[in-house]
Amino acid sequence: MNVGWIAGAMVAAIGAGGILAIGRALQLRRRLAAESMVRLAYGGSCFGAYRGNNRMKLWSGSGMLALTPSRLRFMRYFGRASLNIPLTTLTGIHETHTFRDKVSLSRLMVVTYREADGTLVSVAFTNVDAGAWSEAIRQQRQLHFM
Repeated sequence: MNVGWIAGAMVAAIGAGGILAIGRALQLRRRLAAESMVRLAYGGSCFGAYRGNNRMKLWSGSGMLALTPSRLRFMRYFGRASLNIPLTTLTGIHETHTFRDKVSLSRLMVVTYREADGTLVSVAFTNVDAGAWSEAIRQQRQLHFM
């Protein structure tokens, strides 16, 4: 098989994936247009999520992380999964290199919140400036809810 043909097919596939990701990012940004943005990360990633002790794979993956005055949102680029966390439900936020059984070379921002039924959910985000995001979330909570 011709190596040049294989390389060309790979470049085309990566290019098509990139175009789809850009289109999805624009679609998600339009969906957020009506909201006041405090912080926005196009390259955010959900490193993992747990509801109680159960791993939730639905949210894991690359996407857009957004902080508004009232909530933290994560929307995946591929798939329709999204996460909407009202800041009033937060019970904790911290930075770490580990989350459950995983280790990350970059700092993770771990957000813990309580769902309506009382269950604790922990979500770890990567590819964002964990310190700056954590501080921005704390500031929004102080400004609007304390």
